[in-house]
Amino acid sequence: MSVPVNGGSRKGGESTTFEELYELHRPSLQRFALALTRDPDRADDLVQETFVRALRHLSRLAEMDDGHLRGWLFTVLRNVKRDEDRRTRFIVDYPYASHFPMEAGVSDLSNHLEWTDLLNRLPAELRAILVQRYWNGLNSREIAKRTGTNPSTVRSQVRRAIQMLQTEMTNGEYGTGGDV
Repeated sequence: MSVPVNGGSRKGGESTTFEELYELHRPSLQRFALALTRDPDRADDLVQETFVRALRHLSRLAEMDDGHLRGWLFTVLRNVKRDEDRRTRFIVDYPYASHFPMEAGVSDLSNHLEWTDLLNRLPAELRAILVQRYWNGLNSREIAKRTGTNPSTVRSQVRRAIQMLQTEMTNGEYGTGGDV
């Protein structure tokens, strides 16, 4: 696609096409994304999303010189990463039923639904910490690194989440009176 991006920022006053913009800035954006993520696949995704957003804002890019355009691209990439980090900060996959102890006389499905309901009653942050600790097998230091908190804060949050689950099981509709 030969879409002119900025008219006059190249030698001789000729406009830069989107392809030229891509070829010029992709390598440095790729290095920056890799430094931010330390994951080549995620870095590729960030660079791709940055250029998708650039395509959406061609009229804005057409008014920028190369220096401002480069800064805009790097800012967009950093913001795309921040958005992804915010979206995925507390999303953790966990297979419920296979990790919970089964009570005598309770079917697997019923037990799965009870635990799912109990976990969903926890605040999202505490649920994510608990899942990372017990289902993903991370220690408090590893969780703290992922969430940007202190290991002691993580341990406190794990204790609070367990206490909340115990209280819910004792006083809630499940009424088992037992520990988690």
